[in-house]
Amino acid sequence: MNNKRIGIWVYAFWPLIFLAICWGVWLYGIQIENSVKIGVRPREVAGIIGIITHPFFHSTQLSDGSIDFGHIVNNSIPLLLLGSALFYYYKDLSYKIFFWLFLGTGVWLWSFGRSANHIGASGIVYALFGFITISGFIKKNRNLLGLSMATVFVYGSMIWGMFPTDPKISWEGHFSGFMIGVVLALYFRKKGPKPTVTQVSDENFINEWKYGEDYWKTEEQIRKEQGNFKSESPIDIVYEYKPKKDEDASSNQEEN
Repeated sequence: MNNKRIGIWVYAFWPLIFLAICWGVWLYGIQIENSVKIGVRPREVAGIIGIITHPFFHSTQLSDGSIDFGHIVNNSIPLLLLGSALFYYYKDLSYKIFFWLFLGTGVWLWSFGRSANHIGASGIVYALFGFITISGFIKKNRNLLGLSMATVFVYGSMIWGMFPTDPKISWEGHFSGFMIGVVLALYFRKKGPKPTVTQVSDENFINEWKYGEDYWKTEEQIRKEQGNFKSESPIDIVYEYKPKKDEDASSNQEEN
């Protein structure tokens, strides 16, 4: 039980490191009035650096002068959940996928975004959301689909975040991230977790009723459960004839 819990936290390690940097930059920013936020400035040479730096910068101050907690908090929770899911389900591939999600989102935003200084990790959140959702549909994997639907349920506004509903929100960053997620989900469609949705027919039900749960198991699974038992010598079968009582009685009468 404890080992399993530790294992789950291992997959959250890199998302937590990523968020620690974001929160460190944010805390530093609220200490400095009018701090510089190095974001993506589309189609500007000076804005290319923002492709790498923009996810780590978040709004620190609202228009009324109060501290803005909403921007970084709203990005932190889904990034932790979806990021951990990526590292859990895709294991060794997760590093490559996250790198291309990170880089692709920034490049797409720099290429097609409107003239502004785009900051925040929400583009990465949408990239993870798009990748996991489309992967779930392609692979027919209930776990990936369930996680995506839960994220939408909790953060229902995510869908509308990809449309120009608020001029203060970088909907282009959200849209860029989601599209990069879709592209990578298609590219890695043959890798990662296997399908969990099984097509069941009447014949399947009949066979399960006849053979029990073992019908759905592969030969390898059955061998593992049986401890890979292999008989080294043939089994000797001995037949012993035992006459019935009537035959014994008749034979005794004949002898008498």
